[in-house]
Amino acid sequence: MTDKNIVKAAKTPDQLLKTLTTSFQWSRAHSQLVVGAVVVFFLVGGGVSLYDYLKKHKEVELQEKYYTLERVILDKKKEFAKANSKDSEKELPQNEAQGKTKSKIKPTAETAAKPPVVEDYQKDYSEVVVKLEEMALQNPHSRAGLMAALHASDILAQFKKDSEALEFLNKIQFQKADDLLEALVLKQKGNIQANLGQCKEAIATWSQVLASKSHGYLHPDVKLRQALCYETLKDPNQAEKLYQELSQKTPGETPGKGPGEESDLSTSKEAEKYLRLLRLNKGT
Repeated sequence: MTDKNIVKAAKTPDQLLKTLTTSFQWSRAHSQLVVGAVVVFFLVGGGVSLYDYLKKHKEVELQEKYYTLERVILDKKKEFAKANSKDSEKELPQNEAQGKTKSKIKPTAETAAKPPVVEDYQKDYSEVVVKLEEMALQNPHSRAGLMAALHASDILAQFKKDSEALEFLNKIQFQKADDLLEALVLKQKGNIQANLGQCKEAIATWSQVLASKSHGYLHPDVKLRQALCYETLKDPNQAEKLYQELSQKTPGETPGKGPGEESDLSTSKEAEKYLRLLRLNKGT
């Protein structure tokens, strides 16, 4: 390289340095825009994280509240079960020197003739059911809200308050039956509709459960209930089709199979029984 070329090269800026210089000059001229973009990035990221945290925190609080209400019901059930236990023999601890063995005192004629303690909905459960309903209606898409809906409707159905249970469940807006809890609540709603003689509506409700492949182990029982409703609706052909499908299934064939192979087998046997009765009535 000649001296002239060396001097010329020295005067020509390096391309990388030129690019960096241009970038720096642009950044300095648009500093507010750059800083604003960085702030927005962190605000959006932080906002999403905060939202997720608050959502999880709220769910934890709701579930704690739900389990407190559930405990009230379980304690009541335990209290009535103990009061009505068939084995009313009392166990009393003996002297420690006797090895803390227990002796049984048999009931007297007076205690044996004591009438059973009967649960009273209004007295024992109405207050807690109202609280469960409020939780479900205010938080219909939370885990705790769905559990509350399931438990409240179950107690109402237990006390033959199917109309009240259905009126309550009709107020809940469901998102998707792919969620197990929503599927269970929808199944419960269909059961209550069937109890009220609303078989057409029940079949439609159960169909939402069947549309989901996520919890296929719920399907056999739902289809059996649908078949029984088709019989009620004087549609023996559709009922027979479902009975036949269920009776031919073996445990493990259901998509999305969960822990319930014995239940599947029981449903299959029930379907066989109803299929035989249906064909006898049809004379086939």
